[in-house]
Amino acid sequence: YLEIPDDVATAAPVATAERLDETVAMLKMRWPRPRRPAAPDDGEVVSLAARLERAEHPVLVVAGRRRRVSPETVAAFAEAWRVPVFTSSRQKGVLDQGSDFYAGTFLNGRLERELFDRSDLVILVDPDPFDFYNRPWCFDAPAVAFADSTFTDWSNPIAERLYGDPEATLAALVEAAGSGARRVASAWTADNVAGYRSILRDTLLPASERLSVSQAVDAALSAWPSDGYLIA
Repeated sequence: YLEIPDDVATAAPVATAERLDETVAMLKMRWPRPRRPAAPDDGEVVSLAARLERAEHPVLVVAGRRRRVSPETVAAFAEAWRVPVFTSSRQKGVLDQGSDFYAGTFLNGRLERELFDRSDLVILVDPDPFDFYNRPWCFDAPAVAFADSTFTDWSNPIAERLYGDPEATLAALVEAAGSGARRVASAWTADNVAGYRSILRDTLLPASERLSVSQAVDAALSAWPSDGYLIA
C-alpha cells in the first residue's frame, strides 16, 4: 500500500527519467521480498507434537510483526488439532471469522478467561508486549513461543522457546496429525468456541437504550459484506 498526497499524485513530474529510475530501484530494494519456504526444525516439530498430544485444551495466539503465518496453515492447524485461535489486533484476518475455531482478538485480559482458564497449553507466535498492551501475562497455562534469536521482550513466563519458522512448523504438524495413530484432537469442540464468542458478544453488547461504540461498530459490520474490509 503506497499513499501519495493528492497534490503530489496529480502534479506534473519534475524529476528526470534517470532520477525516477533511481528512486524506483531504491524503493524496490526496501520493499519486502517473498520469503523462500523454510524447512521445519524436526526436533521442534516432535517436541511441540508431544505437547499437543498431552494437552486437552491447547490454544494458539498468533501475534507479532516479525513473521507471518499464512491463513491456510493457521486454518488447517486449527482444524487438524482442534485448537481455538486468537489473533493480536495487528494480526486480525489471519483466520477467517467463519472458522469453527476462530476465537477472536487477544487482549490479555479478563474477556479471554472463559477459554484460557481452562487451557493447559498456550502456543504463541511472536509474542510482543505491544500486542499485550504491556501488561504482564495473566494466565496460568504453560506457554510455548515461536521467537527469533533477537527477541528479548519477555513479559510472560515461557516454558519453551521455539526458534524455527512457525509457518513451516505448524504446516508439518498438520501433516503429522494425519499421518499416524497418535491422539490428535483436543477436547475442545466447535461449540466451546462458539459459546465463548457468544459470551464475549453479550459482554460487549449489553441490552441498552443508549448507543455505545460497540453497538455502532456492530451495526456497521452487520451491513458490511463478508469479504469487505472496514478500516478506521
